[in-house]
Amino acid sequence: MDTLLTSATFWSILDNLSEGIAILEVDGSILYVNEAAKKILQIYQPVSDLAELHKSSGRQGQWNRWKQLLNPPRQAPLETRAGTVVVKSQLINWNNHNLIQLLFTSSVQITGIPENATSADFHQYIHQLTEENHQLLKRAEQIERLEIISDAS
Repeated sequence: MDTLLTSATFWSILDNLSEGIAILEVDGSILYVNEAAKKILQIYQPVSDLAELHKSSGRQGQWNRWKQLLNPPRQAPLETRAGTVVVKSQLINWNNHNLIQLLFTSSVQITGIPENATSADFHQYIHQLTEENHQLLKRAEQIERLEIISDAS
């Protein structure tokens, strides 16, 4: 039995993703930021546009990288107070209106392995990274399916 994805259901799904999502107008005005994005970027106050999002993320001097996200598709690693965050932007169409979707993921650095780590430690760390990557890919596929459904409505 096919069920229609209601607007409320769609937003509820976005609210509960572990990936950070922001939806912007093409001029950079922010329409929506989910809780995961706020957590990844460590943002504790409302932001109204991309410039405020950049300032609130804690690291200045990267405004040109942030601005490039307004010309999707783009992908950029950005330094924030939370560490390195990979941001991917893409153009989406919502009810015949072009918007920009930003997807935020924390970047894991292999430099976190201590010099005295054993081979088993290294293999365990690589296994953990592989599993996290697999989970991110599954979630990205779920998001893409939601976009296809929203484009069809």
